[in-house]
Amino acid sequence: MGLDLWQVVVILLAGFWAGTINTVVGSGTLVTFPVLVAMGFPPVTAQMSNAMGLVAAGVSGVFGFRRELAASKAVLPALTIASLAGGLVGAFLLMVLPEEVFGIAAPILIAVAICFVVFQPALSRWVRRRKAGEDQVEEPETPTGPVSPVLWALIFAAGIYGGYFVAAQGVLLLGIMGVFLSGALVYANAIKTWLSLAVNLIAAVSYLIFAFDRIDWRAVLLIAVSSMIGASLGAKIGRRIKPFWLRVVIVVVGVAGLVNLAWPLLTGG
Repeated sequence: MGLDLWQVVVILLAGFWAGTINTVVGSGTLVTFPVLVAMGFPPVTAQMSNAMGLVAAGVSGVFGFRRELAASKAVLPALTIASLAGGLVGAFLLMVLPEEVFGIAAPILIAVAICFVVFQPALSRWVRRRKAGEDQVEEPETPTGPVSPVLWALIFAAGIYGGYFVAAQGVLLLGIMGVFLSGALVYANAIKTWLSLAVNLIAAVSYLIFAFDRIDWRAVLLIAVSSMIGASLGAKIGRRIKPFWLRVVIVVVGVAGLVNLAWPLLTGG
């Protein structure tokens, strides 16, 4: 494959861990993207190949939430359109802007994604308290329509972020829907999984049509296979490993990737 055996093993482990993390707490891209860059893949190629590879894990996750998604049909079409439109814009920006722009933006976006991961527990607690208060006024269990313009616009913006840089879009989506979407959190989590997959799919199709030569199929294959296995085992592993330690791994690898990308910019190398 043009890679050393140890590189193949590292990428497979990163994909497996990303699939597991996405099932439990999200933000698996903060593992796979820095690893691909560290293995010598150009940042834009790493981003495109990573997004395509993680589609397989997204399909597995959506299948697990099929009942909750069926119960969310009142809001799912409008939110899906918002995510697809935003993902298309984000993918377009990634393809047309110079690679130097992504080289500068990637460390910033990794830092933002790390913040999302670090503050996710506090955000989740706040959302749960808010939902508990709304339960007292008999909020419906399943999401109800219509989708407000504010929610649609925020999901669209999250789609742009996800189409340009995949990391932590699930955390961002869950935070938005926890505030602006009615219904229990399990439905928001299911919709988040579906919308993340929609963004990755529209981005992947865009890359296939307009940037085929910038995709590294070695990375796509390795991440697709290992992340799907990780996603299928994520629930079992997640029951034994506390989300805190999964989050620690995300942050440690993310910070390492941040340093790896930012150091040349800071030193002029």
